[in-house]
Amino acid sequence: MRVFRNLVDESSCEIVATDGKRNALGALNVLRRSGQRGILAIVDSDFSKVDGQQIIDPDILTTDLHDIEAMVLKSPAPQKLMIEYDLAVNKFGADVGHVVAKAVVPLGYLRLVSLKQKLSLGFADLDFKTFVDPGPPVAIDSARLVRETLKRNPRCKHNEAALSQMMTDAKHDAHDQWHVGCGHDMTAVFATLLSKELGREIQSYTIERQLRLAYQSEHFAATSLFAAIRDWEQRNQPYVILR
Repeated sequence: MRVFRNLVDESSCEIVATDGKRNALGALNVLRRSGQRGILAIVDSDFSKVDGQQIIDPDILTTDLHDIEAMVLKSPAPQKLMIEYDLAVNKFGADVGHVVAKAVVPLGYLRLVSLKQKLSLGFADLDFKTFVDPGPPVAIDSARLVRETLKRNPRCKHNEAALSQMMTDAKHDAHDQWHVGCGHDMTAVFATLLSKELGREIQSYTIERQLRLAYQSEHFAATSLFAAIRDWEQRNQPYVILR
């Protein structure tokens, strides 16, 4: 919602956060039944472009990548952040957004496995310092990741070997890293790298806030989601969403 408040024409469009994709789609259906027009739902793609479960609906748009945070990280915003921290923009690699997106792929597959196998694993309390290898190259140690995840999920019925095998089975060369990895995980890796480099704790929510501030309307204008919103506006005149 904070990202879109910098992009939307709030004199013509009201943004409503729904706290989840299911709520957004449910609200859209309720409003349609009531006869309300001019409603557009924008939801994260999540794993839909990995598992082929994409939504086809003229009033539902999805992010170009896994989520909106991933879209921000693929923009020039991370390079701006590196400059703000007085670091060379290539300190962690030629493109820091690409670096962290590639690094979180193992965690992305673990999240996908948890979703598909209904393991109900919790990832909110993971300590990224325990499994992020600052490199070069920056990477996540899959074995340490699995151990940390099991530590935070003591009720999980599967052992390290079983989870690791599930992750291996989920991998496919055709998968795009930007659709496998979660943007929040990317910013957590980014924060871990900065913390180690600067010698002080940088929280991932701080990085996300700073990335939002560095993300400009011209960055968004280069995305497929921007083009899709403009197309929706053309099909639903006189309703206006973007500035």
